[in-house]
Amino acid sequence: MARDFRQRALDKIASLAATSSYSSFDRSDFDRLCSACSTATRAKDAANGFVPNTRSVAGAPAPMARVPMTIREFQVLVSLCKAAPNIHSVQNAQRLAYQLAPYIQEAHMQLFAPSPYFRKVEPSPSESLTFHVSAALLHLGKAFPELQDRISDNLWAYLASCAAVAEKIEPPQDDDEPNLDDAMHTATIAVSLLGFLDAVASQPDFWTPASRLSLVQNVRRLLSDRFLVAMETAFSTLRVAPTGHRTVKEWKRYLKHYTLSGRPLSSMLVQRSFTWLLISVTSLLIVPANELRGSHILDVLMSGKELPEPVAVRTGDANTDTISVYTKMATASMLYFEAGADFVVQLGSSLQQRLAFSVKSAALIAYVNCAVLNDDAADPDTIMAWLEEILADPVQMADELLASTVLRGLAVLCRLSPDYALGVSRLLPRFIIQSSPNQNIIALASHSLAYVLQILSKDAVITTLYSLGNFLSPASERPRAKELANGTGPAAVSGPETAPEPANGYGALYSEGVTTGSFMSLSGDAAEEAGVVHANVVQAICGIAQDCNDEKITALAQSMLLQKFGKVNSQVDAQLIAAAGALALKSGVLEFRSLLKMYARISHQGVSENSENLLDAVMKARTYLSTHLNRDSPLYSIYWEYLLDSVIALGDVSRQDHTKEADVQLAAREIAQLLKPLAVFMSTSNPALATAEGDKSFGLLRDAWFNITVYGFLPSTDRGKAHLADLRTIALHSPPLVAEQPGEKIESDIELNTVLRRAMSSEREAIQKKSLSELLPSRASEIRGLSYRKVIFLQAVYLVESLRADAGDCTKALSYFVEPSMRKGDLSGPMDVIAATVVDKYLHKTLQAADPAFSAQYVAYQLASIFSSCCHRVERVQQAAFACADRILNDVPSALCYRSSLFALLELLSLMWTGCLEAETDVYDPRSVFTSSLGKVTIELSQNYTHRRSTMDLLYRKAKSWVTAALALAPADVKGLLQTYLSEYDDAGAYGHISLGRSFALEMGSLLPSTDQRLQAMDRIGDISVNTASDFIAQYTTRQEYRFGETLPTRGTELLSYMRANNRHESFMLGKGPEAATSLNESASAATALQHIEARILSRKPTPLSEVREILRRAAALLCRSPHDETAAAHHLVSIPFAMFTRRSLKLGVSLWLGVVNENPRLEPRLLNEIAHHWEATVHKKQGMFNPALAHPDPFFLRCDFSPTDLKALAKRKQLVHNLLSPHTSLLQFFTSHFNATRLGSPDTQRIFLRLLDTTLDALRHTSAHPLARDLRFQIVLFGLRVLRLSSTIGAVAQWRLKDKILSAALGWFRFAPRWSFGSNLLQMKTELRLLSDVMTALKAVNSIGAQGTNNIRSLQAKEQLLNLLLESELQRLAVWVYPLPDSAKHAGIASARARNTIEAELIPLVRTAWSQDPSIAIELVSRFNWPRIHKEVRWLLLNVPSNAINEPEALPVLFGGKLPEDVTFLQLKHLLFWAPVNPLTAVTLFLPEYKNNPFVMQYAMRALESHPINVTFFYVPQIVQTLRYDALGYVERYILETAQFSQLFAHQIIWNMKANAYKDDDGQIPDELKPTLDNIMNKMVASFSVEDRVFYEREFAFFDEVTGVSGKLKPFIKSSREIKKQKIEEELRKIKVEVGVYLPSNPDGVVIGIDRKSGKPLQSHAKAPYLATFRVQKRDVDDGGDDLMQLPLDDSDPAPEGGADVTIALNNNTAPKANGVSEANSTVPPNAVVASVPAPMEVWQSCIFKVGDDCRQDVLALQMIAAFRGIFNSVGLDVFVYPYRVIATAPGCGVIEVLPNSISRDMLGREAVNKLYDYFVSKYGNEDSLRFQAARANFVKSMAAYSVISFLLQFKDRHNGNIMIDDQGHILHIDFGFCFDIAPGGIKFERAPFKLTTEMMAVMGGSPDHQAFRWFEELCVKAFLAARPYAHKLAEIVHLMMDSGLPCFKPESVKHFVDRFVLDKSEKEAADFMRDLIHKSYASYSTGIYDHFQLLTNGIPY
Repeated sequence: MARDFRQRALDKIASLAATSSYSSFDRSDFDRLCSACSTATRAKDAANGFVPNTRSVAGAPAPMARVPMTIREFQVLVSLCKAAPNIHSVQNAQRLAYQLAPYIQEAHMQLFAPSPYFRKVEPSPSESLTFHVSAALLHLGKAFPELQDRISDNLWAYLASCAAVAEKIEPPQDDDEPNLDDAMHTATIAVSLLGFLDAVASQPDFWTPASRLSLVQNVRRLLSDRFLVAMETAFSTLRVAPTGHRTVKEWKRYLKHYTLSGRPLSSMLVQRSFTWLLISVTSLLIVPANELRGSHILDVLMSGKELPEPVAVRTGDANTDTISVYTKMATASMLYFEAGADFVVQLGSSLQQRLAFSVKSAALIAYVNCAVLNDDAADPDTIMAWLEEILADPVQMADELLASTVLRGLAVLCRLSPDYALGVSRLLPRFIIQSSPNQNIIALASHSLAYVLQILSKDAVITTLYSLGNFLSPASERPRAKELANGTGPAAVSGPETAPEPANGYGALYSEGVTTGSFMSLSGDAAEEAGVVHANVVQAICGIAQDCNDEKITALAQSMLLQKFGKVNSQVDAQLIAAAGALALKSGVLEFRSLLKMYARISHQGVSENSENLLDAVMKARTYLSTHLNRDSPLYSIYWEYLLDSVIALGDVSRQDHTKEADVQLAAREIAQLLKPLAVFMSTSNPALATAEGDKSFGLLRDAWFNITVYGFLPSTDRGKAHLADLRTIALHSPPLVAEQPGEKIESDIELNTVLRRAMSSEREAIQKKSLSELLPSRASEIRGLSYRKVIFLQAVYLVESLRADAGDCTKALSYFVEPSMRKGDLSGPMDVIAATVVDKYLHKTLQAADPAFSAQYVAYQLASIFSSCCHRVERVQQAAFACADRILNDVPSALCYRSSLFALLELLSLMWTGCLEAETDVYDPRSVFTSSLGKVTIELSQNYTHRRSTMDLLYRKAKSWVTAALALAPADVKGLLQTYLSEYDDAGAYGHISLGRSFALEMGSLLPSTDQRLQAMDRIGDISVNTASDFIAQYTTRQEYRFGETLPTRGTELLSYMRANNRHESFMLGKGPEAATSLNESASAATALQHIEARILSRKPTPLSEVREILRRAAALLCRSPHDETAAAHHLVSIPFAMFTRRSLKLGVSLWLGVVNENPRLEPRLLNEIAHHWEATVHKKQGMFNPALAHPDPFFLRCDFSPTDLKALAKRKQLVHNLLSPHTSLLQFFTSHFNATRLGSPDTQRIFLRLLDTTLDALRHTSAHPLARDLRFQIVLFGLRVLRLSSTIGAVAQWRLKDKILSAALGWFRFAPRWSFGSNLLQMKTELRLLSDVMTALKAVNSIGAQGTNNIRSLQAKEQLLNLLLESELQRLAVWVYPLPDSAKHAGIASARARNTIEAELIPLVRTAWSQDPSIAIELVSRFNWPRIHKEVRWLLLNVPSNAINEPEALPVLFGGKLPEDVTFLQLKHLLFWAPVNPLTAVTLFLPEYKNNPFVMQYAMRALESHPINVTFFYVPQIVQTLRYDALGYVERYILETAQFSQLFAHQIIWNMKANAYKDDDGQIPDELKPTLDNIMNKMVASFSVEDRVFYEREFAFFDEVTGVSGKLKPFIKSSREIKKQKIEEELRKIKVEVGVYLPSNPDGVVIGIDRKSGKPLQSHAKAPYLATFRVQKRDVDDGGDDLMQLPLDDSDPAPEGGADVTIALNNNTAPKANGVSEANSTVPPNAVVASVPAPMEVWQSCIFKVGDDCRQDVLALQMIAAFRGIFNSVGLDVFVYPYRVIATAPGCGVIEVLPNSISRDMLGREAVNKLYDYFVSKYGNEDSLRFQAARANFVKSMAAYSVISFLLQFKDRHNGNIMIDDQGHILHIDFGFCFDIAPGGIKFERAPFKLTTEMMAVMGGSPDHQAFRWFEELCVKAFLAARPYAHKLAEIVHLMMDSGLPCFKPESVKHFVDRFVLDKSEKEAADFMRDLIHKSYASYSTGIYDHFQLLTNGIPY
């Protein structure tokens, strides 16, 4: 054992040393190992003998061979040889080759020092030495071509030496006395040759084909007859020699050992090694070496449909002469065997026979190879004759190796020459029937037969199967030889067990060579032989079917086998069962199900008849299926359900009250037969892991456990004990028996479950209760009151969980408390005890310390899982988990001293902190699932923030007590783990880099352990608490030193190449000491490496931050300790983070800069200058916050789509902007901190900050302002004010100048319209409030600076006063947004708003100050302070100085006021020629009569429209068409015609809209006065189309006319039944041909590629015929994105795109969809942008409703307004949801309406017997504490809030339950907007509530005004209302443009009423209160209930 251990240790050391990268060998482990395997004498002699020409091969003993080898040297040498494959450096390879060369040359005569340990060398020292040394040299030669020649020379030298010695050996004559020394010498050579030949045969690809031929010839000459005889004589001499001499005794032991190992030493053994070499050499001529690895050459030749083309044929190495040489050698080997065959077969031992047969087998393989290579050199007839002869010899075919060679050789020859196939197809079945019972040989025969039959035909396969199958018939029905020969036997009779004889004559399958005796034996009394034949036939049929891999063949074979069942005997039946199971894996589904049913039937028969043979056979077959069925097989789920169904079905009788005990026993025995297959199946592929809670198989598995429990498979019963192992396996892989199943209550399920009622009787109920009471004695009284079903359920739970705990898992018992019925009621108490008992059972086994699987290490894993349950969203699960954790840590306190448990606990604290923080960072969309890869834990949290906080508090308290106890137990170990945690933690994703787990680890590591008597003995000094933090941090720091101690990087291939190149330079400096030289050289290396890394980053090569971090840390270490300036390194330390410019890179940079400044203050000016310079570079390059892409345009300037709100896209947009801003945020924090730290230091430092501010503040004046940039912008302002206040080195003028720039930069924010905070990050919003307050405070502190003007300097007081007023207004506005509910602002600390009159009085004088600063600021004062005096003042400035405002489009509404006033004259209008364009909607309104067709206005409107992309104006097609009513000058007509030339989609939409507006009535009888104009424009438009566009237009409109025409054809059937109408629709749809490129008007970005002809459904209508149809649409998923194209540097946590670290992300798609091959113009993608690849088209089913005779234009308008609201909500990142589906009016009274996907109306829910909406949510999504329910409720709240606000503003009526939908994600959706604005159904306003908010809606949102969900609803309603108010007039423009369209919803005052509903005269605070008042009015409105009841009575719509 010690030597084995030493050998293994040496092997490991050698392997590690071989892979080392030492370049100096004198200090490497590898060199020491090489030195250990030779003495000085050996090394000297080996050096002289490395070149073969320097050695004599005369045979005299060499110096090395005379020195006996010690066991130590031998073991080291072997270890080095084994390590050869691991060597990767040429130096190590040369060293090893140099070391091994002397050994191989003299291996055949090596002596060994006496040692008992040599006896353990396998198989002998001489062979092992030669084999390992040869193999190592061969591998080195292949791996390192430069060594190949020298190694080859040494191997040839070995052969030459062996040949020379063999030549001198003289075989003793008959009368000579054998010489023992000569015999031992000869035996040594023979054994050494064995090792050499085996090594060479394993790696013949070392040589070229020519060298291989020479090698084989040399070996063949060496193995002359004379030498073989001498070899045989030597072995015989040693066997009979006396044992007096030690060496002889050793040889006799070797001889015995070889014999026992199956390799008796003889010349035949050497001959076998030679034939193996012959196989290897010839095989390499056929296929490459890599294809032979692990494969047999015959298997390779049999693979595929054709023989592979030999490699040698392609290379020209397979010439006839070469193959002839190999053929002769193979023939000689055959003759050698034949010469001694009689002796070997008749007199030789079994081992000698096997050896001889292996030689013959190898010779046959070599000959087959030769025949494949060249059938002229190797005659196939010869080898075929040999194979047939062997096949007919039972003795030879009994040898498995020879038999496998013969059988596969026959198959290969048939492939080589198909003429042989017919004969072989007759020989092999005969062999199968007459063969021995060796299953492996029969399997090979079947495989070969299948291979041959496939060469012939499928008929041959079928005929052979039937012929073989007939031998499974009873004796009287078996075929006789003569009948078979003539084809007249049963095989020729058509019937269920026979087949007609095919045309190719296979009926005479056994006509040749079949003896009468063999067939007589089948019908005689020799049952044993008949059994063998039956087994062979069954195996053959099965093997042939499997190899054919044809489902029909498999089905045929399976059917044949099953038909034979019960017709012969029970032994055959058992074989048939097993064979059918093996075939089942490749059978079809129907055949597989049939087989499983038969197994069930046979199993029942076996149990009933006590037939163990049948039961064993079925058991084996089922177990085989369980083991081999793969998860991806279609049979997998079938088998899984079969096993479970079978368990459940047993014992299922109709009258359970009278179940007999015999029936119970019978059912139990049948269940027992299924347990092992089920256990094997679950342990092999674990199907339960893929079992979802709602999946059918979950219920089956649970019912299976119930049935197992019912029938007494308990650990306490004999039945349970007999199957305990299988039950434990099933339990371990089963999920808990309860789960969160939507809509299913476990308690009611228990009472209704039929399985739980099995075997129920009063007697059995008493027994079961008694049994459960004994298990849970503390709950015996409660158990007595339980029903039988609940008792069985608890028994099953106890059984599963106790077995699971017994297998090593006690955590799943906690899962039961997720189910509400387990938390309360009569099941709660017993479940508590079961959970505790399971843990006790687990701990009991752990404390026994008998099973390694229950050690403390594994307990730690269990503890980690329990810790996760301590954070469960269900409080009852938490309670149980905490109790279990306390119990485990009380008994096994060391379980917390392991990484798995302690890290899990710490990470859970961090995750809980993150989860609680989301109440601040993402209020309305909290994550529920949190994962830590470091702690390997995942938790699911409730959306209830109060619950999250209480959970975190409890976990923190418990964790503190647990870790404190662990510290008392093992303080050093636990603190070491805490330090490891701190070392490995990565807080990159933590908010503010805060981690509760990290803080907790630091706190715990600083505690004084209670068991440390020395520290605890210290008295307290005053109020100071002493801890061990200093020691803990010191140890932590020491631990970090070895991680980051090196100065230069050691990883990265390219980097190392630079460093190594640099290190090659001489490191001496004149006049410098060696230390200085080393330091400077190191510095140069660092600079070169850093320069290389920066170049990679700048060239956009992927550069992971982890690699950059390591390099920069080492560069910082160099700067910290270097005495030199290190200018280059300092430059790159700053430039590299700026080159990456991401949040994480700048955070890393700041950390390193501060470290260097603190460690080496001398470098502070240098670093600070570099940082300021690179900051200024970001300003000039427009990076980060200075990027113009950060513009946040008005949503009406952007594309507006009819699609659902994409909240994920909004979150992504927010994250991208955050990533863009965060680098500057990190830098500003650094500047602020460093300025405060150094403000009284060097004046130069202050000048750096002043220079930086000068550049930054200038840039801020013109920087785009995204709402998320408000924080950073005012942080810069605040920083500037601090610098202004504290700088002591600047004069008064400089102070004035700096303050002026600060004020201008701050006022620059107010150039833009008032903006709400973006997203739902409450923490960010509160930060903004605090920041604005701080800025106002800081302004007061510098109030005196610039307050008084002088001769040359104006006063800044007015400017400062203006800023203060704007900041105050901003603060008040944002306070309402942050705290929309009155009670939420009670701790906000926001001062109440001042009176309007006061502010107005202060602001009026400042309007001109704002105008002089920037006209945009003055213009936005109108929107910020919507007061008449402000408006008047600003308008006066616009009238008098309009040229200053031409870049501000929002100035025009102020100037015009909705019409062209009289005071606006040519002096102002002329500037419209240059004025910046307004949004397309406002531009369209300029065509209204109010603007009097003024040419300037018309031209401006035209220019504005043309400036926008078509896909933006596309949205306003209805409004553009309406302006044709007032188009006296033809501008609108021109715009339509010109735009139609660019976009066919635009032209089509215009035409459809014009057709819809051409008539006033639905029937197209009353023309609109606009009709002539519309017709004229349509004609011009169509006439202007190109030929291609005209064809497309005609194709599209013809298609759509056909589709809508179906509705017209349906009108005659309006009174018919629904089925008749459906048939008519289907008939008409089948007539429609889908042309290429056509699309649905409602879906212009998709192409129709098909119609579901059976999807047509008639819809309910009294006089019209609307219908629904579904189309297959191919569309591209266009991401709506954000606002513009951004060059965003991806954070290094994101995958870098190929080609660079920066990527252009399309935040807004300004390109129209390219459908139907028609490209759209006006793309705004910049030419140099790297745009993401266009997504591949996807195909979806789109359902649409087609209406005829029903005006859809009002729905079009309503949905257009909803889509506009969607754009507004998106612009502020509001978490609300709307779905503006598409409705297109295509003709008078005609339209297309998209169907909302995956949704159902509230009306339909009522018809489906769902009484309440809350009940529907519970049934669909699970209990209220389930994640799915909470996610659905959050979606409901978000959509409810949006639609409530929109419903109020647009006055949607007719809101009965038929018009309210619920989608599958829980969103509420509104449809059918026939009544809106100023009309209501019947003209009576039943619905007086502002919007619909019923009691059932309230129930879904928590049921109480104080519930978190309802508060979310209120807040979102208020925010949605506040977000929409600034756009009230723009929204009114949409309505205003449609006023003359004739829509019934309008009255003269509709637009005014619409605007009034926005209460624009109120402040934000008042508007918020107004919205909350609307909510309270709407809740449970009496009028809403009245209207719902009215709809129930009139239309039958439930509510």
